[in-house]
Amino acid sequence: FDFFHLGSLPKTQRQIQEEQQMEKIKFEPVQDELRDSDSEDSLEPHAKATVAWENLEQRRMDHEAKLEKRKNELFEDDWQWKSNAENAFGAFIQKGMQDGLPKAMAQCGVMVFLSWIVQFVITYELLRALPDLNSPEAFGHCANPSSLQLASLGVWILMMFNNVSQMIRAALICLYADEEKVGEATNETLRSLPERLFIFFFAVLSEMAMWVFLLYTGVMFILTAESPVLIVRSTVAITFIQNIDETIYAACATDNIKSQVSGTKYKIKYNKVWCGLKLRTIFDIEWFYSLYIHLLVLTGLAFGVSFLSRTLKDIKCEKLWESGIENAEVLAAND
Repeated sequence: FDFFHLGSLPKTQRQIQEEQQMEKIKFEPVQDELRDSDSEDSLEPHAKATVAWENLEQRRMDHEAKLEKRKNELFEDDWQWKSNAENAFGAFIQKGMQDGLPKAMAQCGVMVFLSWIVQFVITYELLRALPDLNSPEAFGHCANPSSLQLASLGVWILMMFNNVSQMIRAALICLYADEEKVGEATNETLRSLPERLFIFFFAVLSEMAMWVFLLYTGVMFILTAESPVLIVRSTVAITFIQNIDETIYAACATDNIKSQVSGTKYKIKYNKVWCGLKLRTIFDIEWFYSLYIHLLVLTGLAFGVSFLSRTLKDIKCEKLWESGIENAEVLAAND
């Protein structure tokens, strides 16, 4: 489920030059085709235009064929082979799948436990300190500009959903991966079902639960901010909690562990969660989603959260999309 990287995979210099040339050809005027035609003097104007159009259409088809070839190369070479995330949870999965549970617990167990506890304590205490949306203390929810609130929610949701594909890959690695690749060498990944389940619950399911908790707390932190300045500060501050596992990994993991995490790739069996669809069909769906749909979905989600929270019966934001000052005057009049 590599929704966020399919559209930005690296291209060779030759492929970039070919695409630039195709784009230039696409917008060339028909007159250029007529001027360069060897039979310009012998053809009628209508025939010349027909020849130019056919040449232009042929070049467009060649360009689309090259793009399709590029997709095929990505599908065959890179798409199924993915490495673990470079954080505390990914390091534990890597050691557990490659060296077994005893070494994983000894070398990475403390990192996972510390990351989860620190994230949970900070998130829990922050959520306890936030006022309820229905309470008078949350006056900033309606008083703040809706545009700023919507923008902050969009940024926060975008950053959080950037981790979804990584967590799904981690789950598929733990439960189904049976091949690993280090450099050009491919080896079997031999782990029993109990070992896989323990790694899944300890390093994947725990991260997913923390992700949900942190997402909800971040949304509430933004919605209940008392002023526009605090909205911006809350968005920046909550990002710190999201990156704790990466910070602990960078500070505590040895160079050997880091090289194993970045240098080992596992063959992902995407069809295990796609109801048996063919791999090429799954690839095409994800390619299309990542390019054309993903940002629209997240924007709609941010808009929906902001709109619904302002239309709740007990909150009664009288002016949904007006400036913060006007909403504050309405709240003061109601009080």
